[in-house]
Amino acid sequence: MNKSVYAILGTGPLGLWTANDLVHRIGFQEYIVRMGNRRGRRPAWLPAELQAAEKSGGLEWVAVDALSEERVSEFARGAKALVHCANPQYNEWEEKLPTMQANSMKAALANSATLVCADNLYSYEAPRGTIITESTPENPPSRKGAVRKQLHEMLRSAQTDHGLRWTTIQASDYFGPGASDQSHLGNRFFDPILAGKKAMFIGGKTMTHSWAYAPDFGRAMALVARSTDDSLFGRSWILPSVADCSAQSMTKVFYAELEKQGMLRPGSYQEPGVLPRFLLQFLGLFNPVIRELDEMRYQFTDDFVASGAAFVAATGFEASSLEAAVAETVGFQKGRR
Repeated sequence: MNKSVYAILGTGPLGLWTANDLVHRIGFQEYIVRMGNRRGRRPAWLPAELQAAEKSGGLEWVAVDALSEERVSEFARGAKALVHCANPQYNEWEEKLPTMQANSMKAALANSATLVCADNLYSYEAPRGTIITESTPENPPSRKGAVRKQLHEMLRSAQTDHGLRWTTIQASDYFGPGASDQSHLGNRFFDPILAGKKAMFIGGKTMTHSWAYAPDFGRAMALVARSTDDSLFGRSWILPSVADCSAQSMTKVFYAELEKQGMLRPGSYQEPGVLPRFLLQFLGLFNPVIRELDEMRYQFTDDFVASGAAFVAATGFEASSLEAAVAETVGFQKGRR
């Protein structure tokens, strides 16, 4: 019997957690999850469900260049849904993201597949004391936000002109198992703390900020990829956050869990610091990825809070508890050392 396919483009944390939820829910009798990255190789770390799926033949790894229209279309062949999680480095967004988006849309259309895209909140205008919702105007205050707005316009045009069935799941900064260098609460947060130094943030540490959880992000994308509910498509949805609090508060919560799991001695807490803007700009002279952080400081110099209430109302989705998310994230960090 030919199996139906869920094709996931990108094997970073969001792609892996989407796949993890899919293999947990759909089984392997009728479906297979196809994972694509440039080398066609499994990452060094996989969530537990994916490890089991790999052994059972419900998971396959395929080499695919997201910048190649032909390869992406071939990758999506036979797919019920194409999940687009491929994400180049910050400094490559303007050059690569529109091409990746166009290739994903064409592949979905060619294969009559649903397209589900991982997204963020950059396209919305700065909240300035308001709560970001799906109704917030798309008036991005950054170049990278303008790229994200462009991607949304491409999706809407493809729906109008060609009948593309699409959804994007948007989230604020996420953390969790598998999230590493590009997460504010990833390796660049934990590595200094575990070396006896203080964590450093850009912009500020006391403003309220929405924090999402990577496994929740994957669960939400898997939910939509499996759905037959037409009301979920042709629009963006904001993922419910696990916490709306300051970077300072998150640091205290993580210190407590690091001590609880024996990774730090009791009383190790150090107040987080803020990287001065002049130093961020200086470091950006030598590192193009760091250079791109400067225009995103606005998310930490004022409150930056988003509401996932619409997605909850539409689907009944429940975000993980902060306690569980923090414990699992620290457990992941413990396992990689």
